[in-house]
Amino acid sequence: MKLHEGRLADPGGGSAEREAEVRRVVDRVTRWAGNRSDVVGLLLVGSGARGAARADSDMDLVVLSTAPARYAEDEGWAGELDLGEATRVREGGRSPNGGM
Repeated sequence: MKLHEGRLADPGGGSAEREAEVRRVVDRVTRWAGNRSDVVGLLLVGSGARGAARADSDMDLVVLSTAPARYAEDEGWAGELDLGEATRVREGGRSPNGGM
């Protein structure tokens, strides 16, 4: 799934409810990131990005920042998003599932 010029690409294969949920989360995270000068990009990765998410799938988001330690050392930012618990926050390198 891609955010291009403010629009989500067709995620394919997902239910309308799941697509609406993804849109709400992407909108919320995009607004949050827009208020932070250090956030230079956001990536939706994993099954959600591939259009293969199930109703019980989590959402894998990558925050690209010029100050990554800020987010790795203090997870309070995740609470600002009110999306549930951040289960893995790490600075730099490749993700544990082989992605970025």
